[in-house]
Amino acid sequence: MDISQAASSILRKIGYLLLHLQSTEKTIKVCIQIALPDEQDFFINVLDRLNEKERKKPLGHFLKALRLRADLNSDVDELLERFLNHRNAFIHNLKEVPEWNLKTREGCMAADAFLTKLHKESKEVHLLFLGILNAWKIQTENETSAEEEACVAKLSKYQSPIIKRKYRNFQSDC
Repeated sequence: MDISQAASSILRKIGYLLLHLQSTEKTIKVCIQIALPDEQDFFINVLDRLNEKERKKPLGHFLKALRLRADLNSDVDELLERFLNHRNAFIHNLKEVPEWNLKTREGCMAADAFLTKLHKESKEVHLLFLGILNAWKIQTENETSAEEEACVAKLSKYQSPIIKRKYRNFQSDC
């Protein structure tokens, strides 16, 4: 594969990853607003929590809110920190990515490795927050499908609870 083909492949991967990251970020924001609301919003209607003002806040704001509202498993906390740092480098400044250069074979390889790593982290974070939403659903409805149970089973690699809510009046492990 010549450099122009490699660069073209990287650009396609960038487009795909951008769409995937948008989906992951939306899932995180919805999850935190619905399943892990701020204590003062706990009894507000679920749909009312999804207001426009909250959705436009940056991803870092939501991850900070998550850390304030829940005790995170250390593996999860590390994953979220890596994901946020890599996502921010991707979105805001690709020059932060070591050796990123679409004009050389080595630079294309570095770009591809970075994009692959970020995509893997994004998929894992997306699955994590879908699992948290599913745990919330189970707690509020007590009905699950086989597909939902399979999603929760994938999260079993975390030996301790993924998160533990910090609310005084509501203690729940997900």
